[in-house]
Amino acid sequence: MLCTPLPQKFGVHSWNPHKGLPLGRNWRIVADLMSQGYLDIHCHLLAAVDDGPASIDLAVKLVEGLYGIGFSEFFPTPHQKNGFWTPDADTLTEALAELRNALQLAACPATLNAPGAENMWDSLFLERHLDGQIPCYPGAKACLIELNPRELPPQLMDYLFRIQLKGHLPVLAHVERYADLVKSPQMLEQLTDKAALLVNLTSLGGQAGWGQRRQARRLVQAGLIHAASSDAHRPDDIPYVRSGIEWLEKEVGAAGLQALLIDGPKAILRGEIPSW
Repeated sequence: MLCTPLPQKFGVHSWNPHKGLPLGRNWRIVADLMSQGYLDIHCHLLAAVDDGPASIDLAVKLVEGLYGIGFSEFFPTPHQKNGFWTPDADTLTEALAELRNALQLAACPATLNAPGAENMWDSLFLERHLDGQIPCYPGAKACLIELNPRELPPQLMDYLFRIQLKGHLPVLAHVERYADLVKSPQMLEQLTDKAALLVNLTSLGGQAGWGQRRQARRLVQAGLIHAASSDAHRPDDIPYVRSGIEWLEKEVGAAGLQALLIDGPKAILRGEIPSW
């Protein structure tokens, strides 16, 4: 479903809460006041399971930093990529428990949900699709998928439809990276009925260069994006996530932030393609 372009300049606050945390021992109180209730449905938070944080200390810093710029609830999506990272359920359960305990000790009130996965579209993914074993978000209503940015898979639309028939909403990560997709408005419009489309806040903030920033921003302005997420891997990503939020606030205002960072993610987790 093609989204209506989000409203321009609506409800922009004169005070911007996304400038980072003040120094001092009361930062957690300030962070709690600043939290906007955003949901992050694409992030790499668990320590030492993929190319995300290498240690539990870095994982805690990453969650604390994201909490400080408005996120209150996280759905970790560690990579599932054949030949690179395929953490099993036991490994992820242990990593989740470790991070939850560390966040409790750090007095960080963020909610950390059970992990899903960022599934690379590869031979392992197709095998799991045939077996009905694609790792999904909690509740198994939706699954996050990453495509090869250099080449779209054959029969993409057909496979997305088959995934839907198995009861899972396909969610495409960082759509701005797929050049063949971005340059085809007709295919993008077709996709909005078959999958939920995500954009990276880091791309909106310029981390991946001006080309991906331009593509990401154009997709948002065209109303083709259903939700925005951090895709954060390490604390160094936080300034770019913050910049992406700042751009969204200027471009689409409070209503757009609500749609892309709260309502859209909630609908996706229910297995629904957002519409507004």
